[in-house]
Amino acid sequence: MLSVSFIGGQILMFIGGAHALAGEATDMYEEARSTVQQYPNAARPEEIIFVRGTTEAINLVANSYGRDILMAGDEIILSEMEHHANIVPWQMVAQMTGAIIRVIPTTDLD
Repeated sequence: MLSVSFIGGQILMFIGGAHALAGEATDMYEEARSTVQQYPNAARPEEIIFVRGTTEAINLVANSYGRDILMAGDEIILSEMEHHANIVPWQMVAQMTGAIIRVIPTTDLD
């Protein structure tokens, strides 16, 4: 895995790098997992996964958890206001698993 971190004005490659700074960056990365672990009450630091953004996170959930758990006839609930980046991964999972996408309406609160 190749990741980039900006530390002290330097770009450091870590996770598997041979340079001493890569080892230090990896340690800092893993310490961050332990720190963040308490917020969602994760059982282990390994349960914390850092991603670059929401789209990557949605794709990760849909293509790992969704494909493994959903079965034919299960329902995926989306709202009519979803961004396409949250619709497409679920459409693909529904096609692969036979799950059904249900779109819930939004109401005007005025």
